[in-house]
Amino acid sequence: MMRCMRMQFPFQLFLLLSFLTTSIASNENNEVVSETCADENASDGESSVQSSSTPSSLLVPDACGIVLAHVSENDWRVYSLMDRKRSSPIVPYGDVVQQLADMDIDATSLSGRTWNGQETGGQYEGYDKVDSLVPGIAMMARNVNSKKPNLLPFVPRVDEAGLTRQQSPGAGSITHYHNYTLFFTRDIGAGEELIMPNRATGDKSVRDQEVTEEDADENPTLFDLIQTGYCLDNIKPKKSRIKDAGRGAFATRDFEEGTIVAPVPVLPISRAALEFEASDGSPTYQLLLNYCFGSKDDPSTLFYPFGPWINLINHYPKTNVKLQWRNQKVPSASKDSVDMMMMMTMELVATKDIKAGEELFLDYGSSWEEAWHQHRQNWEPVTDHYSPGYVVDDTIRLLRTESEQKDHPYPPNIDTSCFYRYSDRTGEEKASIKKDSSDKVQTFQWKATKGLYDPKFLRPCKVLQRKETAKGRSGYAVRMFNRPGLDEAERIPKGEMHLVTHIPRNAIRITDKPGTTDQHLPGAFRHEINLPDDVFTTEFMKEFHN
Repeated sequence: MMRCMRMQFPFQLFLLLSFLTTSIASNENNEVVSETCADENASDGESSVQSSSTPSSLLVPDACGIVLAHVSENDWRVYSLMDRKRSSPIVPYGDVVQQLADMDIDATSLSGRTWNGQETGGQYEGYDKVDSLVPGIAMMARNVNSKKPNLLPFVPRVDEAGLTRQQSPGAGSITHYHNYTLFFTRDIGAGEELIMPNRATGDKSVRDQEVTEEDADENPTLFDLIQTGYCLDNIKPKKSRIKDAGRGAFATRDFEEGTIVAPVPVLPISRAALEFEASDGSPTYQLLLNYCFGSKDDPSTLFYPFGPWINLINHYPKTNVKLQWRNQKVPSASKDSVDMMMMMTMELVATKDIKAGEELFLDYGSSWEEAWHQHRQNWEPVTDHYSPGYVVDDTIRLLRTESEQKDHPYPPNIDTSCFYRYSDRTGEEKASIKKDSSDKVQTFQWKATKGLYDPKFLRPCKVLQRKETAKGRSGYAVRMFNRPGLDEAERIPKGEMHLVTHIPRNAIRITDKPGTTDQHLPGAFRHEINLPDDVFTTEFMKEFHN
């Protein structure tokens, strides 16, 4: 990647010099300082000393590989600034995923921006349905149904980032889903738009637009992208240096004080929409609350920020970033504008010189700090034996059958799930089922097919029998079950007992039962991020509600 970046430098420098020469010759008042990607971090911050209506080309680092660029009045798109190879990642690290359990998404501004939880492996986080938010490039880029996309996500990693319920008061306060990496499905050239497959739930993705050949012809030039873009790879995720914080956001390059690190679009959402019940039935909030911005003047209204690794910026008294509204102008809060991406956009700004590798810190406000201090004082470790499903899955080689579990049961939070595609049955098998429709027991032999290990094909199953071969390998016979969120073509007909044989161990997972993971913990920390009064002004909040 670094070779590509260095090769691009002379061309970008030529463009910048050409622009400056032209500007001076034509006596135009184009400001050379503005809001682009001079910083490499994104999340909460306040205002900056320099800003203008057009981001400055001098703020786009030569090594920047991805930009969010202004295409038209209210249309922004994501572009690559360098050539990319098929199967290579956009960046070496992936985004976080936030799972929304049993939430009425359609009643919020998140409608059309979430994915079915099974796409990200989060299907067991809820009882009835799960929606996934992927708040980085996947949420910023356009989504398409027609023309083939050039990006494809891989499965996220799942772990507690060291915040276990037995040891940390931060348990349950962060998402366990991370490193959700996007890969290129084909070679693309510098200046080409990045396109996601449309996986949004709801009637239509907010970013779903028809992509035509004309679109490719109308792509901005590299010069335009450098002039009008926000850099999107100024931040990278890593373990935070703050105790009990989990993951953090770190600068990928140096930033001078006052530089714009990243764009931070926000979506309004009501606090009431995030009300939730913990696993013991006690009232709490969705984990998403911890990632939202709030105002002391109006606790009923929240704003959800998104952008690559924005949600990983932690609180610390000695801050180095703050937030300001784009162009340092509080936006109009009209109904027409709040639905438009970038009409309500903040900028993450460096408040001091930042070196590459430094962690980014934002001031969450005194009320957040007091709430966290109180939570730590009152927190008590969970004494019940508990191990997450992914930990148990790594330690167990031979799976217990249903009869064996009567004497040696798994922990109460544990279940078994199988990778299985009901729609993979052959024409002969389907015909046989119709012929023997009176038989409620159907038996099939498991077979590995392309794409079978996609998380969306993971479903509940019960191990009935285990057989070991002479080579020491195990094969299992299981009963398959449906679960909420399955595609219609994958649902077993009601009343049918569906048995599958010859399933290898690597096609079976130990999974958590719905409602048992840390984000459902009773008493887990919940509090929004409070921003200063000059961000959510009293006048802005009044206009927003009017």
